[in-house]
Amino acid sequence: MSTFDSIHRLWASFTDLAMSRHCPSCGRRMALDEEPLCAQCMLRLPWENNYDWIYNPRMVAAADHPCLQRVGALMRYNHGNVAAKVVQSLKFNRTVTLASWMGRLAVSRLQSTSLFDGIEALVPTPLSSRRQRLRGFNQALILAQAMGEELRVPVCTDIVRKIKEVEPQTHLTTSQRLENLKGAYALTSHADSLRDKHIMLIDDVITTGSTFTSVISELEKVQGLRVSVFAWAWVT
Repeated sequence: MSTFDSIHRLWASFTDLAMSRHCPSCGRRMALDEEPLCAQCMLRLPWENNYDWIYNPRMVAAADHPCLQRVGALMRYNHGNVAAKVVQSLKFNRTVTLASWMGRLAVSRLQSTSLFDGIEALVPTPLSSRRQRLRGFNQALILAQAMGEELRVPVCTDIVRKIKEVEPQTHLTTSQRLENLKGAYALTSHADSLRDKHIMLIDDVITTGSTFTSVISELEKVQGLRVSVFAWAWVT
């Protein structure tokens, strides 16, 4: 081995140690060429392979909203799986860079399907002002921005806002969640700019669908607006 090769290998080992990064899913220390998850967790990503965006349980549950066109997700979210750990790391460990990767991955994987056909703007699901101050960011916004760059469509953040702080919904039933979210969202004065357009509502996770149906209840007040929904993962 040449002196140059020895120095190069020593430098690589040093930088690997100095810039130690851990997988946000399993916690294992990652090699320099592993990003943003370790190779093992990348192989365990729980892809959603059913690309029927129209006839699926989320669409059926929101059948009373005729403006809804399609609902889709990239991953299947179950307790303890890689998708769940990625979302939890993003929200609670503030691994914000994950959201951009999540958005790019979604477009690269699903752009060949019909999910994004005809979409003219992306609308991230809003957080309440208090929740955004506490968290420091809105993961749906970062996800939407990355997707918007790949799809070359604008991201609209001034269309709908969350005006009411609601109690945590983790342990609520679907009907209780819907009741909890009544009056939580409101359109802004800019909403009418989306008249007769087809937009996509963006979120990180769909659990029961109560959040997106509550937002759609407001969005459908815009004349001629068609709405599709994308979440990076949905609970199966």
